[in-house]
Order: sequence, then structure tokens, then C-alpha cells
Amino acid sequence: MGKLIFLYLIGGLFWGAWGLDLHGFTIGITDDGSEWPPYTYYQRVDGKPSTEIVGFSVDVITEILGREGIDFKIQLLPWKRAQAEVEDGSEFQMFLSGSWSEERALKYYISHPYYSTSGYYFYSKTKFPEGLSVNNLDDIKKYSIAGLAGHSYADYGIASSEIYQGTNSYSALIGQILLGRYDIFLESLEIIAGYSTITENVLDNPDLAYVKVPGMKTVEFYMMFTKNEVGLELKKVVDKGLREMKETGRLTELLKKYIPE
Repeated sequence: MGKLIFLYLIGGLFWGAWGLDLHGFTIGITDDGSEWPPYTYYQRVDGKPSTEIVGFSVDVITEILGREGIDFKIQLLPWKRAQAEVEDGSEFQMFLSGSWSEERALKYYISHPYYSTSGYYFYSKTKFPEGLSVNNLDDIKKYSIAGLAGHSYADYGIASSEIYQGTNSYSALIGQILLGRYDIFLESLEIIAGYSTITENVLDNPDLAYVKVPGMKTVEFYMMFTKNEVGLELKKVVDKGLREMKETGRLTELLKKYIPE
């Protein structure tokens, strides 16, 4: 049994006048081990990943919990495991980035949105030298689609049964497309641009084309919490911090460090 839940059961956590006290132990935070730059990723030293986890999302949660004097740890895990750990809530009580879906709303408490991205489809120019015939979201389904394991593509209107999700990294996913095994993959340009700054610059690959999905709204991202009293109190703390950071322009200021205007 995780430290947090153990402490809760023996009374180390208690209800005060304003709710559950989150002090005196360490909150477990996780996120996608395949990295999610520029939001969550390993700092590079001489081109190689270090053990330090950085990014916009890390800056935001560090500021919010630090201001409240709440200790935390961050560990990146394989994405499916990360989600399962937060659902269980024993060792990890939140993850930093997730798009909304009905399934996730049932499993987790969800924060206010704190950043958004634009949806693109990526394809091989060798396989489709004339481009793809995509005029709206429904047209995406005419093509074979590859995606990352555990990721939700609900914002694209794509169900899990309609997409191959057998890869765990962007390099493997892009490889599937360039080898012609699948027609397209779906992702925000911000994420692939961020990925290109920490590994190979895939956006400079002459065979990889990318186009904004016509008619698609921006995808909003949230922090998500385990569905128990601890997660509920964390959500309150984080939502309060996000409101204040949005009102003061602090969220925009932090994001500019990673995505200059």
C-alpha cells in the first residue's frame, strides 16, 4: 500500500476547517514516459537525456504546489501504466497532461484547462505525393491511422477501435508512417515541434508532410487526479492556482519560455 493511502488510513491526513490537509507527505505525480515536449520531458545535457524532468507543465505544478508548501515527486512512466497508477491512487495521485474524454471523466477528477494545442495530420510524401483528400474530421477515417499507446484521440472523433496504437514513442510512430505501414498519424504541431528540439528534427524530414485538420477546434489539456479525497483536495488546490496564474498572465509568461510568440 502506498505511503499516501497508508497515512490517510492511520490518520496522518485529516479534515480541517477547509478540507483535507495535504502537508506532511509527498504527492506522487506522473506523466507519459515517451515525453511530451515542451510540456513534460527530460532535460538534455550534451544532447542526451538527463534525469531532470522539465517543461511548461512541470513549471506550473511546481509553482502551484510550492506556493502551498506541498511536497511532491515527479516520475515519468509508460503512459498506460501512468494512467493506471493515478486511477489506483496509492503511489501516484495525479498526472500532468491529458485531453478530456468521457472515459477519463469517469476515472479521474479533472482540473481546469491550462493549455491548448492544434490538431494536425502527418503523412509520407512518398506514399501520397499529391497529398491527402481531407476536408473535415470525417475524411480522416478514410485512411489507416497510427497512434501512441494509451493516448486518447477523442478530440479527432476517432475511437480506439479505428486506430492502431501499438507504438510507445514518437520515433517509432513516425517510422511507421515513413515506412508506409499506415497512412497518417494525428498529433499537435506543438508536440512534434517540441519533440524535434530534444531529439531528431523530424519536421525537417523532406518526406514528412503535415497539415492542420480542417474545421477542428483546438484541443484543451488538463491535469487529472485520483478519484478519492486526496485527489479531490489536489484538484481544489490546482484549480485555485491555475485561476490565479491565468488571471495574472503567469501561465502565458511561463509558456513563452517554451513556445515563443
